[in-house]
Amino acid sequence: MKNQKIGGLWNGLAAVLLGIVFLSEGLLLYWINRLKMLPTVHFTVLTAACVLISLILGLLLIRRQKGKWQKKQGFGRQVLACALSLVLIAGCVVGTMAVAKLYGTISAITSVNKINVLLEIYVPIDDPARYLQDTVGYTFALADTTEAEDAQKALEDLERVMGAPVSTVTYPTSFDIIDALYAGEVDAIILDSSYLSVLGSLDGYADYDERVRAIHEYVIEKEIVVQEPVQSSDTSTFLLYISGNDARMQLLADGGSDVNILAAVNPEAKQVLLVNTPRDYYVKNPAGNGARDKLSHCGLNGIQNCISAISGLYGHEIDYYARINFTGFQTLIDAVGGVTIHTDFGFKAGDYYIKKGENHLDGEHALAFARERKSLAGGDNDRGKNQMKLISALIDQLSASTLLANYAEILDSLEGMFSTSIPPEVISQLVQAQLKDMSGWDVLSFAVTGDGGSDSCWAVGGGYGYVMYPHEHMVDHASALIGRVLDGEVLTQDDLTVN
Repeated sequence: MKNQKIGGLWNGLAAVLLGIVFLSEGLLLYWINRLKMLPTVHFTVLTAACVLISLILGLLLIRRQKGKWQKKQGFGRQVLACALSLVLIAGCVVGTMAVAKLYGTISAITSVNKINVLLEIYVPIDDPARYLQDTVGYTFALADTTEAEDAQKALEDLERVMGAPVSTVTYPTSFDIIDALYAGEVDAIILDSSYLSVLGSLDGYADYDERVRAIHEYVIEKEIVVQEPVQSSDTSTFLLYISGNDARMQLLADGGSDVNILAAVNPEAKQVLLVNTPRDYYVKNPAGNGARDKLSHCGLNGIQNCISAISGLYGHEIDYYARINFTGFQTLIDAVGGVTIHTDFGFKAGDYYIKKGENHLDGEHALAFARERKSLAGGDNDRGKNQMKLISALIDQLSASTLLANYAEILDSLEGMFSTSIPPEVISQLVQAQLKDMSGWDVLSFAVTGDGGSDSCWAVGGGYGYVMYPHEHMVDHASALIGRVLDGEVLTQDDLTVN
């Protein structure tokens, strides 16, 4: 009787433990299925394995009656089964948390609808003001190009600090307020820092950082509007715009687009065509109703403006975008363990030297490699080619089996520095396809070229700066290559040759 009671009690506890095992396995399978990255065959095998393990644990846990097991043998098996059940539960909980985190991270980077605006207060380099409180009685200049809501937030904070209304003067553009500060017409300016990325390339402003200094800054979060992707949620061919921003902020912010690369992707053939467009390309700026401007300046009016400009240049609708700032780029390179690139000649990149041949680069070295142009014979054209080399190397790293399991940590490290409009289900399908076939991707690169000159730029109020006039035959060839990839054709290296 006593043994029967003990047996009944043990079987009750065993049933509870088995219930927890079933629940933990069910939650893990639910999140894996929701993520939709595991191929159907793999998911089926995993499900079958979970069911089989649960049945085996059940047989070991449930205490048999009528002396079918020897006492010692039965007790030992039950203890082992109990330990294995606890380990399995712990593993399922950890796995569920990891998969749920990956799902949340992918959802976060594909649903970013906010951007950071950095407004800074500048005074002349020799001005005695060091802090905001030192500017009591100053006259501040604002530009009409600064969003009214952003400027109002900055003014409200100024008035709070000053304890009185602030004297302001409005000018048409950000460059007009800088001119006013140079001329002594105002004491300080409130400047959208995104314009700083283009100042150095304009005539008359190259030494701005030697003539003014910032004494205060405001980081303002605002909504962004980007048109819905034109692609359906599948893994057919698609066109991706990759935008890189060399903003000083760690978080994503509007500003000049320093990297402009189109990626025509054919997932079935596992081929990617990268097309680089120099940042100084002289194109139609959609925000200026088609007025001519540098391509990089289009980014001052947001990512959608860049998308429209690039789409208009090549005559293809862009399906998705991926945007990363240079801080995020450096973080990403480190997160994947660095990349290996090959160069045909050695050159100095910032404080580093890139040797001829193979170079394994960490994030800091890769960023210097991506930024360098002055040491390159082809200048901005060669820089664009080097940037495509880095993207190709990244694709190789990210498609490796050793990194597929670490996507959650990689994406999580880029929080606030990377965003994309690629739907989560498309990302999941691409990963699923890679898990089915772990072969590498064929990455081809093409760069359009042009002739340098000086011309008027709309985004900076008609100011003159260095531009690159497009070689139309190169643009036409790039457009044709993109079209062929999007039509499902597999290209060869010979196809890149311009006749």
